[in-house]
Amino acid sequence: ARGITITKNNEYGEVIENFGYIETKLLESSRYTQTEAVDPAKLAFYHANMKFVPDNEYLTKYNFVSYPELEDDKIKVYLEKDSFSIIVYDKVSNHYYSSRPTHQGFNGKLEGNLANRQRINSGIWIDYVLTNNPKQSNIFSDGLYNFADVRFAPGIQSPEAPFELVAGSYKKNNVEVKINKINGMLLAEVNIKKLKFKFNVEIKLTNGELTFEIPQASIEEEIGEYTVTAVTLFPYLGSTRENYFPAYTLIPDGVGALVRHDEPRTQVFNGRFYGDDAGYTMTFYNNLSVPLFGIIHEVNKSGLYAHITKGAQQSILTADFYTDNLNYNRASTKFYFRELHRRIIDRAGAGSDYIDPARTGSDYAINYKFLHNNANYVGIANDYRKYLLDHDLVEKVTPKDDITLHITYLMSDLEPSLFSKRRVTMTTALEVSQIYEELKEKGIHNQQTTLLGYSKEGVSSGLVNMNFFGNYGDYKQFFEEVHKDGNQVYLSQNYVDPSGKSKRINEIRDVAKNVSKLLMKKEINTGSGTRIDYNLKPYQSFLKARNDQKFLDKYNLGLQSESMGSKLFSIYDKQILDRTESMNHYVELAKLNDNLLLSRPNSYLWGHVDAYLNMPIANSQYQYYTDLVPLVPIILQGIMPKYTPYLNFNAMGRERLLQMVDFNIYPSYILTCEPTFKMRNTDSAKYYSTYYNDYKDEIINNYNFINNALKHTMGASIISREVLEIGVVKNTYSNGVIIIVNYTTKAKTIGTHNVLPHNYEVIL
Repeated sequence: ARGITITKNNEYGEVIENFGYIETKLLESSRYTQTEAVDPAKLAFYHANMKFVPDNEYLTKYNFVSYPELEDDKIKVYLEKDSFSIIVYDKVSNHYYSSRPTHQGFNGKLEGNLANRQRINSGIWIDYVLTNNPKQSNIFSDGLYNFADVRFAPGIQSPEAPFELVAGSYKKNNVEVKINKINGMLLAEVNIKKLKFKFNVEIKLTNGELTFEIPQASIEEEIGEYTVTAVTLFPYLGSTRENYFPAYTLIPDGVGALVRHDEPRTQVFNGRFYGDDAGYTMTFYNNLSVPLFGIIHEVNKSGLYAHITKGAQQSILTADFYTDNLNYNRASTKFYFRELHRRIIDRAGAGSDYIDPARTGSDYAINYKFLHNNANYVGIANDYRKYLLDHDLVEKVTPKDDITLHITYLMSDLEPSLFSKRRVTMTTALEVSQIYEELKEKGIHNQQTTLLGYSKEGVSSGLVNMNFFGNYGDYKQFFEEVHKDGNQVYLSQNYVDPSGKSKRINEIRDVAKNVSKLLMKKEINTGSGTRIDYNLKPYQSFLKARNDQKFLDKYNLGLQSESMGSKLFSIYDKQILDRTESMNHYVELAKLNDNLLLSRPNSYLWGHVDAYLNMPIANSQYQYYTDLVPLVPIILQGIMPKYTPYLNFNAMGRERLLQMVDFNIYPSYILTCEPTFKMRNTDSAKYYSTYYNDYKDEIINNYNFINNALKHTMGASIISREVLEIGVVKNTYSNGVIIIVNYTTKAKTIGTHNVLPHNYEVIL
């Protein structure tokens, strides 16, 4: 047993002399980013044995053909049409990637039975069900080689010859792929004759970026015995064999996650881009706000990442990791043409699985980028950042000299009384103005202010009539003062899933139905009771926001919305309307106001927001995650401010502040002028600690702690992030500023700089 000896006190409290073991284990956990140290012997083995280098004989033997349309000064692509397999040669890094898993049969470990070998060596997988008996538990997923019923040449599998087919075994009566050249690109015509399903894949190469697109207009299908549900392109592209590669998978869950390929992992990752679809029952419970993933083969040497440019709202990300029975680590996306759902036949909820004959209206397109000296999560983030800027999908917010503080003021709510409801006033407009001025006097000049519970209906309804309780003159005076300072005020409205207490909701007109034709509502425990929240039809959300815009324009106010950024769902309205419909309406809603704050917005809304609220400071923390990485903050760095969840409820203390410096995230609070206990009988009771007098000093101290570091990075991007040793991170910015963050309880000497325990050092 390890004894515990308390040796001294300092500003962080009691220090335990032999706490180092516990601290090291914490810092080595998936709550932090780990070092990139690789065992030299493992690295040497990888270079000697695991680098895939196909020669001309190999390419010819397995019918891989090169095309002028698929070669530029950065990459060259070889295509085998019958299995729709590709090999990509990255000329910059002198590295090959294959859509077929390489090194099959390595060390005598076979790749499963015939059906599995057919599947993993196919570049297209099709999911389908029996039309008359669709079941979630009975979805077929076959590759082109499965449909063709190919037979592999007899003999022991080996890394040199795993793909040789028995002559004539490919049945073109079942499936056929034709390649055409059109307008500088390749057009693959894929005909799954067994399923009576045809579609085109457009293949383009632009400046080293490889794009595959399936236009909806190209699809021809005849629904008979089978109905197609989904397609996966290149499920094994860039896959790695067991733990022989110094590799990892990047998953954009929450703030960002890595899974290193260093040990067997029995779990499989599945997640829907842009969050779960409440219109269906299938849930994944993770948060993929940006439609990309990456596989690094060797850090700073080779790797790829893919990002979906069309159809992400209808796609899921799948990542497998090697186990005793599976030899590869891989990641890919699945695009849904249609999904199974429950068709309800009575009020008791009885029913059966059903597949709708109508397909989604969205095209599907995915881009692959191949990495070299930027083969790491920072390189992926910055490349995607550049893509967003180059395609005008985001717009840089003009930086200020200091960071901005975001404060939500909870002004009022309603509590039950004997005959109706009674207003509980927590903060008046005059008091908001006084707090604003007091913080300004303390040096916090940049403040973004959100008002919550400003109307006569309080907070509880979520979707309120646009009005102010109290003295309108006080509001107007406060707005003018804030605007004079170059700051902005935002009114909070919930246009997506407000409470049934809202007087603006008509259940028949406004409330959405899920694809099973049931009203989308759920019971919420508020801490002081329960309430029913409704999901509104996205078009009705847009109409209500458009009606409110006149009021916001009158006072030059912005809009803050809690759920619109992160919630996206399919609905039934005379027919199934997939998430494309919802997304389009929310984008139009976002365009109504030039000043918009959203909580955890998905990437399709980034171009319409002033700032990112409630930035996740973690991921889903699945057991198989190995690292926490700031993927999303790096993408958005220098584009817009990013705010932490309310620091009132920070249970991590100094560690959270250090993480904010590390990830470049600004502080945010929710405050009331009255003591919090006064709203204990309202729906706002969930905000259990909000009293300004309790937080005044903390706000000022925390702001200064964060600002003294991040004010030097305004408008700059993060160009590298290096874990120097466990618990010590070095961030380098495009303007030359370096910030070293020390998460440990010991001082660290980095070059000529001494970084104090639980502190940071700015190098200008």
